[in-house]
Amino acid sequence: MQNPFDIGAALTKGWETFTANAAALIVGLILLIILSMVTLFLATPGLLVGYQRMCLRAVRGETPEIGDIFEGFQFFLPALIVGIVVGIAIFLGFIFLIIPGLILALLWAWVFWLMADGKEGLGDLLQESGEITKSDWVGVFVLMLVVGIVGAVGGIVPFGSLVTTPITYCAMAHAYDTWQKNNAGAASSEG
Repeated sequence: MQNPFDIGAALTKGWETFTANAAALIVGLILLIILSMVTLFLATPGLLVGYQRMCLRAVRGETPEIGDIFEGFQFFLPALIVGIVVGIAIFLGFIFLIIPGLILALLWAWVFWLMADGKEGLGDLLQESGEITKSDWVGVFVLMLVVGIVGAVGGIVPFGSLVTTPITYCAMAHAYDTWQKNNAGAASSEG
């Protein structure tokens, strides 16, 4: 069983997936950024779910299409509600000495990935996201840290984020997808 939070495997798969689907992933990201700004970020949760769905498809060997980013709008209202609830909770957690906010951010890091994969229900999303993180707190923390650093480096270089953001999203998609496959395998061997 592959470790879903293996940094090397996630970044390698992120890079391979990006290079095989660069045009769609870059244009999808540009659409996400522009449409988020035009809608004063109201559309961001739905667009984010659509972009993550693109990345999941790419990681799973399917061909992502630019229009996939708009599929997140089928989850617009739930994504908006989840984004607000999770955002407020994490913000309040950071106000209370940073550590509670960091814990909540890690616990709920997978909420939009779950939505992108077709899962619904605020309570179920929060619970399953927490299960993913609790399966390897340190692995998730290190993955998030490394992905954040890669993203920050991309932000330093002009237009670098157009490369590093899709790579990091595909790395996260790989980690999520690997966890789901491992979990499905474990569930089927128990049943």
